[in-house]
Amino acid sequence: MGLLSFPETISKLRSDVTSLEKTLGDRSVRFKSILFYLHTLLREQTEEILRLEESLDDRNEYYRRVLDDQLRSQRSDERELLGQIERLDNDNRLLNSRLRDEWTIGLEVEDMRHHIGEVRQEIHEKRQDLEPAERRQKEVEWRDDIRKELEMDFHREVLDVQKQLKVQRMSELKINEQIIEKLENDGKELRAEIDGLKEEIVGLKLDIANVEKDKQSIVGQRQKLEEMLRKSKKQSEKAARDLKRRLEESDRIRNLTLTQHTDVLNSLKNEIFDVKTKLKEERAELAACRQNLHTEKVLRAETLEKHRLQNEKLADLQKFFGLTLEENDDDYVDSLLGEDRTAIFAKISFLLSKIPVVE
Repeated sequence: MGLLSFPETISKLRSDVTSLEKTLGDRSVRFKSILFYLHTLLREQTEEILRLEESLDDRNEYYRRVLDDQLRSQRSDERELLGQIERLDNDNRLLNSRLRDEWTIGLEVEDMRHHIGEVRQEIHEKRQDLEPAERRQKEVEWRDDIRKELEMDFHREVLDVQKQLKVQRMSELKINEQIIEKLENDGKELRAEIDGLKEEIVGLKLDIANVEKDKQSIVGQRQKLEEMLRKSKKQSEKAARDLKRRLEESDRIRNLTLTQHTDVLNSLKNEIFDVKTKLKEERAELAACRQNLHTEKVLRAETLEKHRLQNEKLADLQKFFGLTLEENDDDYVDSLLGEDRTAIFAKISFLLSKIPVVE
């Protein structure tokens, strides 16, 4: 039973150790595969978040550039419109200046008329004392001539001024109409551009809002992923602690089992040594027995051979006796045997010497 239980015990110990190592290896591989999957998933999510953030930054930068370009274009249009308005104001100021000049000329004409009246009054007062009809007549003529010349000059100047003012007013009105029409067209285009910009701004705001929603969604997913990762990390740490505890327990059990198995193995080795010693002694005894058996077989064969030879010689002797001592009524043979007795006994002695002695 000891010889049969020892291999079975060794095989059982080896199978237990192999099963334990396989279980530990499977758990370690599974734990490592889970950690690798989680790290890979986290890296992919982080790369996706970085890619989305870069895309969001690029889109924000693109929209910012578009808005800046549109704002610069709008400001340029506003500056151009302000320049046109300023030119229109300058033209209006020039027109007002000319109108003021016309009004000033009118005042100067009124002053001249007032001055002429005063001169006439003065001449009339100085020459009231001179009553001659001729002088008065000349004065009237001279006064009428002066008045006519002044009136003609005044009318010519007024006509020239009126013509200039009329031409200037017509040109200015035409220019103002063209400017107003151009400003209205520019205003319409500018309002259309402003409406388009407002629509684009609304669209950009919607895009930015969508991007913000996507960013918030990504942030939420990232938070969920981080929460899942934290939970997974906690579970992994817990599983690692459990695995470590189980490994320690398995190591302790394995060490205890190995100690027990070592004790059993040492005991079995001692038993095997004793059995080997006894087996060696029994083998020595068996070899001695085999040697004795071989010797006995040889002796038996020799004895049998001697018995066979003895039987042959006895048969020869019996045959001799049967030939020589056979009962018969022949007197001649009896006489011969009686006479040659010595030869007969010599023959018998020779035959007896040939019979082997069995010890």
